[in-house]
Amino acid sequence: MSSGVKKLLIICGVLLLMAVGGWFGRKSYLKVAERRSLEEARRYFAKNDFRQAGLCLQRVLQLNPVNIEACRLTAEMLDKVDSAAAIQWRVRTAKLETNNPAHLFELAQTALKHRDHRTAAAALNSLTGDARGSGKYHELAGALAWSLNDPLKAEKEFETALRLSPTNELVRLNLARTRLSSTNPSVSANAREMLLSVPSGSPLRVFSLRSLVSDAMGANNLKAATAYSRELVELRAAYPTDRIAHLEILRKGNSPEYGKCRNELMVRATNSPNEAFLLGRWMIGAEGPKATVDWLHQLPAEIQTNQPVTLLIVDCYIALKEWERLIEFSRGQRWEGEGYYGMALEALAYRRLEKNQNGSASWQKALRLAGGGLERLKKLAQLATAWGLQGEANEALQQLAVRFPKEKWAADQLIKNFYAEGNTSAIRNLLARLSSADPEDIRCKNNLASILLLQKMELTKAHQLAEEAYRSSPGNAFFVSTYAYSLSLQGKNVEAAALMEGLSAQDLESPSIALYYGLVQLQAGNKSAAKQALGRAMTGKLLPEEVELARTAL
Repeated sequence: MSSGVKKLLIICGVLLLMAVGGWFGRKSYLKVAERRSLEEARRYFAKNDFRQAGLCLQRVLQLNPVNIEACRLTAEMLDKVDSAAAIQWRVRTAKLETNNPAHLFELAQTALKHRDHRTAAAALNSLTGDARGSGKYHELAGALAWSLNDPLKAEKEFETALRLSPTNELVRLNLARTRLSSTNPSVSANAREMLLSVPSGSPLRVFSLRSLVSDAMGANNLKAATAYSRELVELRAAYPTDRIAHLEILRKGNSPEYGKCRNELMVRATNSPNEAFLLGRWMIGAEGPKATVDWLHQLPAEIQTNQPVTLLIVDCYIALKEWERLIEFSRGQRWEGEGYYGMALEALAYRRLEKNQNGSASWQKALRLAGGGLERLKKLAQLATAWGLQGEANEALQQLAVRFPKEKWAADQLIKNFYAEGNTSAIRNLLARLSSADPEDIRCKNNLASILLLQKMELTKAHQLAEEAYRSSPGNAFFVSTYAYSLSLQGKNVEAAALMEGLSAQDLESPSIALYYGLVQLQAGNKSAAKQALGRAMTGKLLPEEVELARTAL
């Protein structure tokens, strides 16, 4: 090997070592920066300096988006200020560390605070083993049952929780709260006495006062509710929602304190986006969207542009049907990663202004900006449905069903929408795509077979799909009826009728099953049974082809 080649190899080796060293050095630096920012966040959090804590946590998550402790602290910080955004951070934390039941307990607790019953129930249902049998589980299960207006189940859960954690005073008070509504006067009186006995200096005084306020309001005792609520809002541990509830009690009681309390909350709102949102949301119901949006626009710019408040302003414009102002307002916002939402608002406004071409263009842009993301497409589908934009909702659901086949609800909802519209061809096209993407989906096989049989298309394929679905689950009434109809179309009337005889009276309550039952019985010569079933089918919602079959048969 020549000396020149040796020198070249040495130089290459040195450069490689420098590159590797630089890479590891940078990686080490980022880890140190991440750790220091997290430590700073903890220090600021301990001092309740949430602004600085938030900035530090933002730096941590920029360096490492899956830092579990940063996600948990962000959730804790948002929980401290009573923000519903804490829920999504609790969800994120639980997903990052799935083997830690504490995250699921915290998620359930935060979700319950904001009355997100579905998320709370999902979190509790995800718990297994010792965690599911713990006092904490039964305590939260009781709180969920109470929030869902099931006091008997709540009482049972709290009794179990107290048996498992006999020194837990909060569980004892929760049990007392469930007994306030007892039809036994002695039981309710004892429960009320227990709640009243909590000392004023106790951290549980807040909880007892909330329960007493709710009890007094339920009994329409505004005087007692006002007294309990007044004491509650004077406590440092009171939530912003407690202050809003106090304002509503004063309004209902025509209290002279109402105006002063309202003004105080308005002043607080100028420094807190969360309190501005809560007060604005209350104002929409109490004073109407016009007064609310006028007040919201008087708030400092940094409050108005905070997303919960921004969304509240949007709700006001929609309620007032001020579509031009909605477009103008939406275009003036920095939606950051949610530019698709701004375009969705424009689509709604243009539709209501009957500028359908502009509306369609805005919606298509919203779909493009959503970028095919699951959560964004779900939000677009939900928004379009809530706004009554059925065509737009179908477009979002179509993308969800095709891009995310595991999200079965999207395909189900889309088929339901197409069924309501009587759009059989759209159902066929969707089912064909879904079946192609997942050939093992038995339910999709059956549904596609049913549509193909109705439209007399690709009959060989339809008969095969119907048989495969039935063979996989012969106890499914829908699969039985589709296969029996398939056999009937092939002239196998005796075999088809024998299959149908296995259906129950409850199965025949379904219009589509009743239709196929009637058609099969007619072909088998059982006219009386056919007429009865076909008549029942005609009372329900059917596709146009099904209606025509039933009419012809009758």
